[in-house]
Amino acid sequence: MTDSPEPEAQSAPSEFVKPFLEHLEDLRWMIIKMTVTLAVTMTGSFFFATHLLAVIIWPLKRVTGDPSQFLYSLEVTGGFTLAMMLALYAGLVLACPFLLYFLAQFLLPALTPKERGMMWPVFAFGVGLFLSGVALAYFAVIPAGLKFFLDYSKYLGIRSQWVIENYVSFVSHMCLAFGICFELPLVVLALAKLGIVTAEFLRQ
Repeated sequence: MTDSPEPEAQSAPSEFVKPFLEHLEDLRWMIIKMTVTLAVTMTGSFFFATHLLAVIIWPLKRVTGDPSQFLYSLEVTGGFTLAMMLALYAGLVLACPFLLYFLAQFLLPALTPKERGMMWPVFAFGVGLFLSGVALAYFAVIPAGLKFFLDYSKYLGIRSQWVIENYVSFVSHMCLAFGICFELPLVVLALAKLGIVTAEFLRQ
């Protein structure tokens, strides 16, 4: 008569599976930590609005020497609105490493050992690529673009004056766009390593 499997051996695998409610609790805490982190970084950034504005204006100052003659606000609350916008952008940038860390904490238990081993090298390399794209946009592309637009307006006989909020959005979006574009090769490489995309698929 053969021995039946021990109850402990049958139930062992289930000990490693988290109940659905525990996943929801982890998700709730992740969202709470992300929200608190964003609130702290945005609030702190608000008090450094003048320094943040100086950083955003630098490409225009490099091209014109006196950016104040090109930038203006149309609203009574323009200065305060601008400070809030700068705090939002800066807060997101400062909070981004923490947000990714909280997300990794939530996702790691669901990943395979192979995927876990790839996560941190990919993350570090991705940060480097993103910063390289932002640096290229900030130090080279944006000043060159501003000079082109100013010279072309002068050629048409148009006086260039820009709403400060539009200028800040232009610089921020350009930096973000170049940072994301620099991430694309890494994304494709990671997907190929995981077997999600193939050389044939990319050729097609």
